[in-house]
Amino acid sequence: NATSLAGNVTLAELAWLFTKAHCVISVNTGILHLAALAGCPTIALNGPTNPLRWGPVGEKCLSLLPHNPHSAYLNLGFEYGSHKKHPCMQDLAPGDVIAALKKLGVIPENTQAFSAQ
Repeated sequence: NATSLAGNVTLAELAWLFTKAHCVISVNTGILHLAALAGCPTIALNGPTNPLRWGPVGEKCLSLLPHNPHSAYLNLGFEYGSHKKHPCMQDLAPGDVIAALKKLGVIPENTQAFSAQ
């Protein structure tokens, strides 16, 4: 089950909720880093953002990248250049998220990935 709390809690309340959450899966934003700081198992969905510089930090954090050579090119935030012509987030495989959930112990190893058709 997933719940959207957008606009319904304060930042302090959200930090507390992250201490109780099973996992947070997010693009690379401040919310992602707050979840990691709270000790929540955290999966970062990176695209243009380079996780070596901007990824979450913590024992329970994993950063994923798309299967695309045009990803992880943003180091300081201005290096778009020709990469604008090559969107990359659609190449982030759902199976990679399932594998990350298993690796973090959020779901059992024998969980089967589903296919949205």
